[in-house]
Amino acid sequence: MKLKQHSLSVFVGPSSQLLGSALFNGYNPPSGFCFDIFCNDSPINDNPRLEDYNVDEKVRDFMNVAREWADPYTTNNILMTMGSDFQYLAAHTWYKNLDKLIKYVNLRHGDEINLLYSTPTCYLQSVNAGAAKNASSWPVKSDDFFPYASDPHAFWTGYFTSRPTLKYFTHSANNFLQAAKQVATAASFYSGLAGDNKKKDLVEKLWPLKESLAVMQHHDAVAGTAKQHVTNDYAKRIDNGFNEAVDAIASAVRY
Repeated sequence: MKLKQHSLSVFVGPSSQLLGSALFNGYNPPSGFCFDIFCNDSPINDNPRLEDYNVDEKVRDFMNVAREWADPYTTNNILMTMGSDFQYLAAHTWYKNLDKLIKYVNLRHGDEINLLYSTPTCYLQSVNAGAAKNASSWPVKSDDFFPYASDPHAFWTGYFTSRPTLKYFTHSANNFLQAAKQVATAASFYSGLAGDNKKKDLVEKLWPLKESLAVMQHHDAVAGTAKQHVTNDYAKRIDNGFNEAVDAIASAVRY
């Protein structure tokens, strides 16, 4: 019995817990700091000779936002997402303004904040390093994350069953792809294919189906939440790839 209890503590106890967190504003930027071409926020103008010079205003607003975002968290590392859906159509405008934001915030408030480009990996490493000191005070979530709700009475459950034909098409096409890969691989080892382009042709014919099924992993693809014209394009791409894979299998069998 002691051994069983020990086994449980290893697999479902503290040693198996995962550090989790919730973003302050989804994956959206702070209000006033969207710098894509379709955003209405003012860019940072750091030329004091121009009428729309706004470094003082932008730095002040960002510090207010930074303090607001930092308040709910228990660590000194805060992930501030920049960009959102369809908001990197002009990436150069983002980085030009973010470079200025980092420069002037650190220059004026470096004693309080260190603003820097980072990655999810670097962020989680920093948070995890500090989490060990406060682990005993952190809440532990043991219930379900689903169904997700974004508003009262707005539960994200419809996509479990939406567009079942597309879901089935994706599932069936993937099964077919795995079979096609095996047949093409077997044919590639046939001595008559060694050193010529036939082996390469078999591999190339499978790429359209591989790529279309990779695209289908998007959360608005196989989930069935894309617009209808986008869904039509998904199905068309799978169908084209499917036909190419059929040709690949036929060629492999002939070889």
